[in-house]
Amino acid sequence: MTVSVLSPYRQTGQDAMKKKDPIDIDSMVRVSNDPWGDSEDVPSQIRQVARRCGTLVRELAIAESQYRHWAAGTARALADEHQGPRPLSADKIKILIESDPEFLVHKGDIARLAGKLEEWRGNLDALRAKRDMVRERMAYARTTYGTTDPTFDPGDQDHNTDDTEEEDTDE
Repeated sequence: MTVSVLSPYRQTGQDAMKKKDPIDIDSMVRVSNDPWGDSEDVPSQIRQVARRCGTLVRELAIAESQYRHWAAGTARALADEHQGPRPLSADKIKILIESDPEFLVHKGDIARLAGKLEEWRGNLDALRAKRDMVRERMAYARTTYGTTDPTFDPGDQDHNTDDTEEEDTDE
């Protein structure tokens, strides 16, 4: 007989996983042909993804503590139930806890949240790589063409890069 003690604070990670994610990470990590626009967008995108990572760290810690709370309560209930001349050993209690279906639910929630956290940490790394690429593209434009003017087009031969206007002299 298995005694299951449910935490009144239990929330499953499955509910959170079913929700559609409002962050479109594919478009975020894509580097456009406009490094100046990207340079303005990347910091807020990094902040948004870092915030998601922080939320997942918190949710993972909660899921792990809910598991520990459930396991400790179940172990306590089993130990109390089997007092007497032959109390249950720690190994037997562990086996009974791990054979409870609730154990798989808790461990599944923890695994899903850990997987999501790793996925979002990878997204954060991708955005940091995008930030570095944008910086390199802007530095290249600065050293090669002498400007970081967002209206500059390297194919435009008439563009003045020294930021001074040439006056037309029609004399």
